[in-house]
Amino acid sequence: LRTHFAEQGNTPIQVIADDITLPWRTLDCPDDDAALAAAVDEASRAFEWERGPLWRLALIRVRAARHLLVLTMHHILSDGDWSHALLFGELHALYHDRPLPGLPLRYRDHARRQRERLTDERRADQLAYWTDELRGAPPLLDLCVDHPRPAAPSFTAATAVRRLASGTLA
Repeated sequence: LRTHFAEQGNTPIQVIADDITLPWRTLDCPDDDAALAAAVDEASRAFEWERGPLWRLALIRVRAARHLLVLTMHHILSDGDWSHALLFGELHALYHDRPLPGLPLRYRDHARRQRERLTDERRADQLAYWTDELRGAPPLLDLCVDHPRPAAPSFTAATAVRRLASGTLA
């Protein structure tokens, strides 16, 4: 969640900030329709790739006892269902004022361990294995798509709205 991207030449590079400020907004809406429109508007706002963060929260107050929490995250920050389940589990724990367990390992520590295990000999073995396994594979997969891929990426996106049933996180 501390990741953003910078450009070196024409190549994006990953930058992991030491710390970030929680991107949080509070909005007041008169009714459910206005709240849904505000949530869609919040999810439609672009991210600043070069500055980050690539996620944000908005609390939408509809009435004294009705609030919507909108979490907007660029898909590049997570791998989908597994990460989302972990994130929502941690949000649930925090909502109920339960402490989160400490992290046993940071990703960069895991990556360093993996690099240390990958000796020159093991790297050569792995390269030989995968070169042999992929011999004869087509250089480009002919995937079924609904439109041709443009020569230059447009970075356009879409929005997914999910409603959680009352009591889901209780």
